[in-house]
Amino acid sequence: MKKLRLLSAVVLGLGISSVVAAAEYEAKVPKQITTPDIVETQTLGKLTFTDGIPDKETQIKAREDLFMTRAKTAFLNGIPAASTEAIFEGLQNAGVKTNAIGITENNLDARQLWLTPNTTSYYAFSPLLVEEPTFIEVPAGVLGFIDDAYMQYVTDVGALGEEQGKGATYLIVPKGWKGKLPKGDHFIRYAKTKTNWFLIRGLSIKGMTPEQVIANMKKTNIYTVSEGKNKETFTNLSGKDMNTIHANNYEFYEEMNRLVQREDVGALGDDLTGTLASIGIVKGKEFSPTNREKELLAESAAIANAQARTLAFFPTDQGIYKWGGDNLWDFPFGHKNHDFKVNGTVIQDDRTRFHYIATGITPAMVNKGGIVKTAAGDIDMLGKGSDYIHTARDENGDALTGDHVYEITVPAGEFSGAFWSFMPYSGQTRSGLETDSKKIGINSLKEGLEINKDGSVTIIFSAIKPKHTDNWVQTVKGKSFNILFRNYSPLKSWFDGSWELGNFKKIN
Repeated sequence: MKKLRLLSAVVLGLGISSVVAAAEYEAKVPKQITTPDIVETQTLGKLTFTDGIPDKETQIKAREDLFMTRAKTAFLNGIPAASTEAIFEGLQNAGVKTNAIGITENNLDARQLWLTPNTTSYYAFSPLLVEEPTFIEVPAGVLGFIDDAYMQYVTDVGALGEEQGKGATYLIVPKGWKGKLPKGDHFIRYAKTKTNWFLIRGLSIKGMTPEQVIANMKKTNIYTVSEGKNKETFTNLSGKDMNTIHANNYEFYEEMNRLVQREDVGALGDDLTGTLASIGIVKGKEFSPTNREKELLAESAAIANAQARTLAFFPTDQGIYKWGGDNLWDFPFGHKNHDFKVNGTVIQDDRTRFHYIATGITPAMVNKGGIVKTAAGDIDMLGKGSDYIHTARDENGDALTGDHVYEITVPAGEFSGAFWSFMPYSGQTRSGLETDSKKIGINSLKEGLEINKDGSVTIIFSAIKPKHTDNWVQTVKGKSFNILFRNYSPLKSWFDGSWELGNFKKIN
């Protein structure tokens, strides 16, 4: 036994009541590595320790706070996956079975809840379940993509697919598939997850009627290798009440659990899988939180939802604004990378922000006016594709709301090779703003669009139609909204900054 060195003693009455001693090899312990007996925190209040050991009350506080930290992280990082699950379930609840197709024969409207939908495009969607090699026959004259369960890019199809819009068959193979693959004239793509979603837009080729566009889209066919080719049935989603947007409360975690149970272990990546496991969401196990854990999950969802909305509508990263300075138009893709990486690092705020207000990932959506690598090869995107910018604020930085009248002017200049559009979305749902009009927003192809003498276009956003102009977008009193400005076939001045769209101006 090592010799102890007596430091001090307190003598009371007849004997020594206590001795404070130190080991012969006493260390010089830096203060910063120790924990005081009493620690006051803003979040958890007083924490109590005995020589670094937390008491029971502090243990409970620490465990519950850690549980909430994991739950908030699961929410913020899990939004892409929860969004996929909501789309998957929303389509099935609307009558679209897995690997079948829902189509918008009469366009979308505000009754179909989607993140940032376009009410002038014809869409076809499928909740794609890839448990074995699955064929997708894609007709000519469409544009689309496939994303996996974590809303990660699988492939483009159609105009930006490997077939370059000529029509083709794709064979989607599940990760780890060991069986033989059929030979033939098709493109093979590998899906990381079982749960995927497939989307195409019908392209309005000159001279085609809407009915012909829809008929062409209905040449799409999805079938597994074991099923063999079959004739697909289509569900018309137009006019239906449906929801494809993830929950913002405790139900978010139930959505995530349903996805985890459908998928293989680790399909959502090691980090998110581990985070979900720490709050009780584990493949093959029942998700059965205690009543207290349900309270903590509900609290975590409420806080994380507030954080996501703050990132979405009031971003502070100056690097994501298109023109910078006092201009408040930002890029939905943040730093304009479809994988949200900058110098090899995932910018988590960019990912959370994008997926809270939008959905669908493909490199072709990120237009920098230069070369983009697509399944069809390297494509110079100058004058091709589209580019989007977003705002939820007026020139004063205040949230846009239907309680005010706003004016915005699109300056003259050659910045768009096709057309541009303003699309208002609900600040609450991030889906189409519910107004008296089926088709929301306004675009440069509008019949009777009024053009100023200098070639610019001034538009009014208000709840009540102005008397002096038909360049009007309806809003709703008491309702917030945010805007996507879409530029189709953007030109050089769009990218080099010589053309600039100003902020919304409050005029009442």
